[in-house]
Amino acid sequence: MDPSPTGTTAAVNWDNVSDDVACPLCAYNLRGLAEPRCPECGHRFEWSELLAASVVHPWLFEHHPESNLRSLLRTLYESICAQRFWTSVRPTHRIRPKRLLAFLMAPLLLTTVIPLAALMVRQCSQISSSNQQMRTAVRANIRKSDPRYAQYLVAQYGSVEAYMNRFYPVSPIDCLWRWYNDLNRNHTFWWVATRLLLILLWPLISLLTLLIFVRSFRRSRIRLIQLVRCVVYASGVFVIFAALLAANLGFAGSDFQRWTPSGYGTLVVSILIYELIFIRNLIQAFKRYLEFPHPMTTVLASQFIAILIGLQLAVLPTFLTGQLLF
Repeated sequence: MDPSPTGTTAAVNWDNVSDDVACPLCAYNLRGLAEPRCPECGHRFEWSELLAASVVHPWLFEHHPESNLRSLLRTLYESICAQRFWTSVRPTHRIRPKRLLAFLMAPLLLTTVIPLAALMVRQCSQISSSNQQMRTAVRANIRKSDPRYAQYLVAQYGSVEAYMNRFYPVSPIDCLWRWYNDLNRNHTFWWVATRLLLILLWPLISLLTLLIFVRSFRRSRIRLIQLVRCVVYASGVFVIFAALLAANLGFAGSDFQRWTPSGYGTLVVSILIYELIFIRNLIQAFKRYLEFPHPMTTVLASQFIAILIGLQLAVLPTFLTGQLLF
């Protein structure tokens, strides 16, 4: 293809263009058109970018596999300012689905798996230390008590050590299992699991609700991958903050039923703030990137449905455990 046009209004000599030219948003065949505007979805573009073999973004994570960490951090940083981000990123920048998925998963893994692993190590260490003290106390009691007590333990459990391993384990696996049983016994495990699942699924929930409204407008032929890009980059900051919130607030205490009202208030306010950030980013994506006719109405309506779904998932532990956790 001959990328000779240099502006948005320059005419294209289609005799020199051998291949079909597809609209980056809806894949409509633009061959033969003079105006740089898709008649199907209304997207405006520059012929020079559209006819170029490849348009590489200067810092977007999708386009720079040679510097994963630097491009990831730069993309996350730039996404904070949604207006500037979606002015810089355009549909003509080629979408790389695997890199897009990696951008979404990397913050999730870094901000959920690592804090969760640290929490496991801390809890196991505390349980092991407490059980070690109990083992010392049991040995002291055995030495001071009637010898028949030690004989009873041997008869029941095989040895005194077997008794202590059963009730006061110190190995990491046994301590982890003890912690899980403690969580599950007072229903805290389900509280944590459903809220963590809600955080992980929020981009998917938002995408599904957006599809309902996008399909009902004239822009119904927008490619799904373009919508996925908007949701992924709009949720980049939200995912990090929400996952950190789950790690710092949700996992901070092992018994959520003892939380004070102020603790729940902090949780709710923080989630609302992050949801507002996500909505702001998504509105800018629909306005500047997708050029959607009613970006604010579409995003707010879809998020209202997503929040209703989220509330259903939030109360799921009540149905699983039969106990109201709020």
